Amino acid sequence: MRKSAVICLLIAVAALAAPKLKIAFIGIEPSGVSASVAAGVSVSFRDALINTRRFEVVERERLEALMEEQGLALSGCVTTECFVQVGQLAGAQKVIVGEVAQVGGSYIVSVRMVDVYSGKVEQSLSEVSRSLEGLLTAANTLAVKLSETISVEGTVISVSGNTIKTDLGSQDGVNVNDTVYLVRLGKEHYHPETGLLLGRDIKELGTATITRILADELSEAVLKGSFSVVVGDKVRLAASPSGVPPVTVPPVETPTVEKPPEVRPSGAGRIAFNSSRDGDLEIFVMDSDGRNQTQLTNNTSWDSYPAWSPDGRRIAFSSDPTGEIEFEIFVMDADGRNQTQLTTEGGMYPAWSPDSRRIAFIIHSKRTYNMEVFVMDADGHNLTQLTEYAASMYGPAWSPDGHRIAFESVSTGKVGSEIFVMDADGRNQTQLTTRGGYCPAWSPDGRRIAFQSKRDGKWQIYVMDADGGNQTQLTNDSSADLYPAWSPDGRRIAFESNRIGGQGIYASWEIFVMDADGRNQTQLTTSGDNRNPAWCPVE
Repeated sequence: MRKSAVICLLIAVAALAAPKLKIAFIGIEPSGVSASVAAGVSVSFRDALINTRRFEVVERERLEALMEEQGLALSGCVTTECFVQVGQLAGAQKVIVGEVAQVGGSYIVSVRMVDVYSGKVEQSLSEVSRSLEGLLTAANTLAVKLSETISVEGTVISVSGNTIKTDLGSQDGVNVNDTVYLVRLGKEHYHPETGLLLGRDIKELGTATITRILADELSEAVLKGSFSVVVGDKVRLAASPSGVPPVTVPPVETPTVEKPPEVRPSGAGRIAFNSSRDGDLEIFVMDSDGRNQTQLTNNTSWDSYPAWSPDGRRIAFSSDPTGEIEFEIFVMDADGRNQTQLTTEGGMYPAWSPDSRRIAFIIHSKRTYNMEVFVMDADGHNLTQLTEYAASMYGPAWSPDGHRIAFESVSTGKVGSEIFVMDADGRNQTQLTTRGGYCPAWSPDGRRIAFQSKRDGKWQIYVMDADGGNQTQLTNDSSADLYPAWSPDGRRIAFESNRIGGQGIYASWEIFVMDADGRNQTQLTTSGDNRNPAWCPVE
C-alpha cells in the first residue's frame, strides 16, 4: 500500500510538471553558399540546441506538416507574422530562424529568435567561421550562446507555507542559492482581425531562493518576503545578461608591409580589391582595365574590404591581425605605407564620409555578437553607434552629399536583408527595398543606388533611384554577381562574380566591370579569388 501511495504521488507530480520551453526551429537558410552547406549548418545548430536539454525543439519537418495541414507552405515564410503563425501552430513559445552567408573569405552564421506572444525579435546573434570546415563548430557554439540568453521557465507544483516546489531541476541548469522570479499569468489578448495572440497579462509576485535540487525536474525554494503563491504560478530562472564572459582584447601590432612597390598616390583610375592569390587575403590595386595589378599589403593577416578616401590618397580596410577572426579597421597610404590600426573592438566594411573626416563601418566582435552600423572620426576617435539591432551583413555607404547613409538590415522580420537609408546621425531610417537587398553603393551623383539581391533565386546586381524607385536588374546569368562599385564618372560599375568556374562556395571569384546599364561586361582579374572591388573616387 505504501509503495502504491509513493507511485501515485510521483504520477501526480509528473502530471503537474510543465513541459520544457518549446522552440520552433525553422532552419538556417543559405545566402551565397550552397543549400547542402546550409543544411549541414542547420542540423548542427539543431542538435546542439537539443543537447542543451533545456528545450523541446519542434523540427522543420514537423513544422512543414503543420503548415501543409493549413494549406500553407513553410518555404515562403519570411515575415515575423508568419513566424508567429508557425509558432502558434506548433504550440511553441519561441521561433528561431537563421542564415549562413559567405562574407569575403569568412562565413557568418546568424540566427534570430522571435517571441510568439509578442511577435518581437528577442535575440539576434551571429558567429563567424574563417573556413568552411569550421562552420559546424560555429553553429554549435551559436546554439549554446543563444540558449544561455533564454530564461528558463517552470511551474510551481506545490506550496507549503513559504516553501515551494517547482518542476525546474538539475537538467534546467538550476543550482542551490539561485534566485528565481515568480509570476502569475493572466488574460490572453488576441487581435480582433488577425486572431493572432498579441500578449497576456503578467503579474510579478516576488522572488525565491533555490534551497534543494531534488531531481532532474524537481527543486525546492523558499520565498523571499511575504506574498501569495499558488500551484500553477510560473517560476523563471533569468539568463545571464550576455551568456558569455567578457573577452579581453589583447594588444596587437600593426601589420607590416615588406617594401611595397610604388603606385600613383592619387589612385587615379584605379580599382582596389582583395585577393587570395598569395595564400591569404591581401589588398591589391589595378588599373580600371585590369592592368598593373599591384599588391599593397603583405602579412599573415586577412586584409579585405578596401575603401578609398575621397581624395584618393588613403585606403581604409579590414584586417584580422590576431588571427582570431576579430577584424579591425586599418588605414594606409594609397601606396600601402603607413598602415595604422583605428579600432580595437572590431570593425568591417569601412566607408569614408565625403569630407574625409569620418568613417562608417559595422562592428562584429566577440563582445557584442551583433552587427551594427557605427561611425568614428578618421583617426579612430569619437565612436558612435547609429543603428540598433540592424544585424547588417555588409557595410554602409555614404551619400555623396554626406547627409545620408545607406545600409542593410534584417530587423524587419524577414530572413534576408533589405536596403535602408538614414540621416548621417542615424535618424529617419527609411526602407527602400522589399524583395531583398544587400551591399548598397551610391552613384557619384547621388541619384541612384546599386545593390545585390537574390529576389529571383540568383544573386544579381540591381540599381534603383535613391528613393527606392525604378529597381532594375543589371546582370542576369546562372552565377552569383555581388558587391557593386561605381566608377568616378558614374558610367561603369565594378563587381565580383563566380561565373568563370566552380559552384557555390567552391567557385573562383573574379572582378568584372560593366556599363551602368549592365552592358559590356568585362573580366579584369584571372589569378586567385579576387573580391570586393572599390573604385578610386578621383580620376
